[in-house]
Amino acid sequence: MLFTMVASFAWAEPAWTPLRVAVECESGGRIDACTHVRGLLDHQSVFAVGPRATSMVNIHIAVTTEANRDLVLLRFVGSVEGAPPSYEQQIGVDSRLPVEEQAEALAPGLWRGLSPFVAIVVPEALTVSYAAPESSREVGRTTPWGFNTWTGGWGSWSEQYQSLNLWGGASVYRITNDNAFGFWGGTDRDIQRQPALQIDGQSVPISEDEYSVYGMGTWSYNLDKHRGDAQAWTIGLVARGGMDDPDGQYAGTARTHVGIERNWFPSNDPRGNRLAAAWLIGGQADWYNQVNSLGQREAIFPTHMLLAGGQIRVDTVELGVDLAAKAELLHPLRRYTLSADTWTDLKLGDHVDLNLSLGVTRQAIPGPASVDLGDYSTVTRLDYAEPLQIYSNVNLRLHWDNTNSARNNRFSTGESLDATGNL
Repeated sequence: MLFTMVASFAWAEPAWTPLRVAVECESGGRIDACTHVRGLLDHQSVFAVGPRATSMVNIHIAVTTEANRDLVLLRFVGSVEGAPPSYEQQIGVDSRLPVEEQAEALAPGLWRGLSPFVAIVVPEALTVSYAAPESSREVGRTTPWGFNTWTGGWGSWSEQYQSLNLWGGASVYRITNDNAFGFWGGTDRDIQRQPALQIDGQSVPISEDEYSVYGMGTWSYNLDKHRGDAQAWTIGLVARGGMDDPDGQYAGTARTHVGIERNWFPSNDPRGNRLAAAWLIGGQADWYNQVNSLGQREAIFPTHMLLAGGQIRVDTVELGVDLAAKAELLHPLRRYTLSADTWTDLKLGDHVDLNLSLGVTRQAIPGPASVDLGDYSTVTRLDYAEPLQIYSNVNLRLHWDNTNSARNNRFSTGESLDATGNL
């Protein structure tokens, strides 16, 4: 006979201290797992929700997706003597459920994870009961195929300034544990209307009408599928292409590559961790809107590339990196791109949160042979040929949070006002 444990919490004797808990959201999904967890905790007087500076247990929440389900990983990291230093529960929640039922689906895993800590800090508050599990539900017919479509837009209007942005696309894919196939395509259009600049008595138009069409198809096959979830080595193919409006870079472009990839995390890692490196070789065909600095209006050439990237989350630390070395195969100094992008999200101690990102690209990409400096739309879109590109972002937050577990969202309408709006 199989049994499951169901934990419930009750009032303890008068002299007791609640279990202090902090909720740390590492990644989100289609359901608001962090809000659900906070709401469940607030309705149990055994727990006091506060900052990690005073917490006895930190609940780290990471969400990955699987078809229509969000897989919510609850990792409990505690400093309670006698309790496990860390404990994990993963709960699958149908993202289409009503909000109340989503919270109900998360509750059993949350209470199971907190039970070892409650048993030590407030043992009188914990009661345990056992019940035979429900009979296994028959799994309905499944399909590896999926299809998505999307469309949308954004716009604004005033007498002299108008803007409109439209987008749309579709994708079809097939996924199994051994191989995967997918194709997606999309288009977008950005229209900006605004008064022309007047420079030295001349009118310089700065209105824009930009559009692009793009798409990609991929196929992959796991070479070591016998290793279960490891799936370390994979071969694959990727084909991609697109076109821009006449002021953009490409009248058309098409690229196809085959390659091999090494992975160090399984596809179903509960935190969404990934780390992979790949080598690809193939070819590229370009048709340019303007003659480039090599005198070409079109070009066909072989290319290859080394790619590496990943993202790793462990409790209060998240690290990510993407590295790429791409080059024309026969003339690597004529066309090449070397890029490194890295980011991190660190929680240093109890009161410091630090977000950092840095990206550097060194490249040789032929730009237009000549440029009309009076054409605003063309000039503002030539950054693709810049030999060195650097970006960075730093966000440092120092915080001393209230520790009384109180929440108050009154007068949020007033707080929504712009600090420097017209009124």
